[in-house]
Amino acid sequence: GQSMFFLETGTVQVVPSDGSTVLATLHAGSFFGETSLFLNKPRASSVCAVAFCDVFELIKEDMFNELRRRDIDLGSMLQLFSAAHEKNSLRNKAIQKNLHTSRLEGSKLYHLVGEDLIKTAKEKAEMLHIFMPGSLFRFCFDMTCMALIIYFSIFVVFRIAFRAEEEDRPELFDIIADSFFIIDLYLRSTHFAFTRNGLICTDRESILQQYMKSGMVLDAVSCLSILEILAPRLQLRLLSLLRILRLPSFFKKINEHLSLRKIRISLSANLLGKIIFFYAITNHWVACIWFIIHRYIEREVDFTWATSDCPWGADFGTDGCLSKWNVTIGKHDICDLNMRDCYLRSLHFSLTTLSTVG
Repeated sequence: GQSMFFLETGTVQVVPSDGSTVLATLHAGSFFGETSLFLNKPRASSVCAVAFCDVFELIKEDMFNELRRRDIDLGSMLQLFSAAHEKNSLRNKAIQKNLHTSRLEGSKLYHLVGEDLIKTAKEKAEMLHIFMPGSLFRFCFDMTCMALIIYFSIFVVFRIAFRAEEEDRPELFDIIADSFFIIDLYLRSTHFAFTRNGLICTDRESILQQYMKSGMVLDAVSCLSILEILAPRLQLRLLSLLRILRLPSFFKKINEHLSLRKIRISLSANLLGKIIFFYAITNHWVACIWFIIHRYIEREVDFTWATSDCPWGADFGTDGCLSKWNVTIGKHDICDLNMRDCYLRSLHFSLTTLSTVG
């Protein structure tokens, strides 16, 4: 090797070439790779990250130039690292020997730690790689969750405000999405490993406890929206809007996934994107709520913002207005134009109000 590394943040594990044993766990402030740098020997072990890490690389040529510039005796440095290398080699051999002995049923070490090691190994074997933090499956799963939350945040209030009265059945896609979130609730409470203090936790009890602290109750309540199949007029679909409170955590997770895949999004771009998104969602919700008030609360009121909004200069509540008043039944017709035009008009009022008064 031609370089050594310094661990700024995160945690790594030192393992032999076969990956059978964890020889050491290194945390922030540690360094590794010095053996091949000073002794010109092949690397005897591998280093694997168990959490997201920031690592600095020191190239061999740069290091020796700096040592010469500071007039540091290279021979003394070589002796120091040779002694450390010998000590680490003896320690690693002892660890591997003891671990091998602990797996022999007749040995004392087996009765002390062997059973626990076997149990731990079984737990890790049961935890599939796809459920580990940073896996491609977790990335795709989190992306799907975030996309569905955004979908619900847009269409739930939109359908309440602008859907035709005869269309009161739940959408098939909504039912599929609700089923997906029920699966999500199960996986996050039992299978999705997480990192704590730089270490990956895979046991189900710890996973459940962590999930309960980070939003399990909120997710469980929002899953009740699937009961809209049984009672569509109760508007249980509104419960799915609770998931929007989880969006910041999903934005953070997606950033971590992208960083792991060497896709960096600057802090300013990240913040600007969030501001634009939440501003757009807020305008959309205000537009929908504005029309909901006209449609459900002021149905028997002849003078509303919709009946008085007449782009073609007609008298309020007549043809040419957003909504027309029916004198016979004492109600307005909700939207005299098509619902798309009514939504765009509501959105226009929302944008102008929030951008000026708001």
